[in-house]
Amino acid sequence: MKKDEGPEYEIKYLGCYKDNSSRDMKHGPKKYGYKGVDGPKKCHDACKQYKYFALQNNGWCSCDNTYGTPASTYKKLSDAKCGSTQPRSGKGWTNAVYTKQLKSVTSKHSKPALISQGKPTSMSSRSPYAGQHMGLSSKAVDGNTNQNWGGKSCTHTKSMSNPWWKVDLQANYKVSNVKVWNRSDCCGSRLDPFQVFVGSHKCGGNHSIKQGQSKDVSCGNKEGSSVKIQVRKGTKKAPLTICEVKVYGSRA
Repeated sequence: MKKDEGPEYEIKYLGCYKDNSSRDMKHGPKKYGYKGVDGPKKCHDACKQYKYFALQNNGWCSCDNTYGTPASTYKKLSDAKCGSTQPRSGKGWTNAVYTKQLKSVTSKHSKPALISQGKPTSMSSRSPYAGQHMGLSSKAVDGNTNQNWGGKSCTHTKSMSNPWWKVDLQANYKVSNVKVWNRSDCCGSRLDPFQVFVGSHKCGGNHSIKQGQSKDVSCGNKEGSSVKIQVRKGTKKAPLTICEVKVYGSRA
């Protein structure tokens, strides 16, 4: 009889946090040698009695039962502050914080969830119609797929070269697909063609879309914490107008 090995666990990255000489995490080996692909696991193995563990300055391991406390001192930073490659192993006075958790089990038949609606957004310029509460970047994740400008649910940048729009997913996700709605009453060429990025990962090439159409772009579970839509037409200037973006995926 096969031995029951119990539940599966995984190492989960929690974010990048500022540190100082007083040390946010005060326990563990507190030495180097924990970098590389197996760095987080090796640090965990040295910190099994603690809930959280961290890598700093390219592989210096420490651990504790709390992290980022107080938040005013040990502030959350952008992931880039803890390294550009994964798994992140921290930089000078920055902790790449991890924990061990039960591995999530997802049915192979389950559908990816909508992960973009209502999330923070930005775009390459302020809307020229912001005073009328029109053309705002947030309009693309308001859940309204009305493709008519008069419906007040489309974005609008200034006329510019290579305009873009972005949604902050507020966590790291595996993005399966991104669906984009183009304006229907006018100016459909502004979005045609467009590119989709999950973090720095590009989903395919240029995606054509006609006026009044919607386009579903596959991203193949690329990982990132943001999704960007960009139109690249060299020096040609035009506004970027998007009437809705729906990003689907699951937590990485």
